[in-house]
Amino acid sequence: MFFELRLAGLTPILTHPERNATLQHETERLIDWLRAGVLIQVTADALTGHKGKRAQQVAHELLEKRWVHFLATDAHNITTRPPRMREAHDLVTKKYGAAYAYSLCVSNPQAAYLGKEFEVEEEPRGLEQEIKVPGLWQRIGERLKRR
Repeated sequence: MFFELRLAGLTPILTHPERNATLQHETERLIDWLRAGVLIQVTADALTGHKGKRAQQVAHELLEKRWVHFLATDAHNITTRPPRMREAHDLVTKKYGAAYAYSLCVSNPQAAYLGKEFEVEEEPRGLEQEIKVPGLWQRIGERLKRR
């Protein structure tokens, strides 16, 4: 699907992969998609721990690798799922730098909206090396070990 979107001149944005059960345990699956031009959006609530510990860990892993292009709220209202962008922005600023926080919250969303190229502060890490994806039996074995 991503390939077909790219052929049509569209840039896919993968939203909250940090909350996807498969991707939480196999973030290396994102590598080919990133190489193909897919952009990644992480949820502010996941980053700040409001969506569980594993989602928070994966969000930070993706940020450390500079694989994230957008930080967004998944707010649905102001009571049970309020926007917490300031908390997430400040966390990114403190841990990963003000320039990256600005890119995630301001310049990248604006560039996407206007159909312009992103100004990359830091290149994504680990996309140039080949990472061997474990086979089916290896994945099953790893899951059984975690039980």
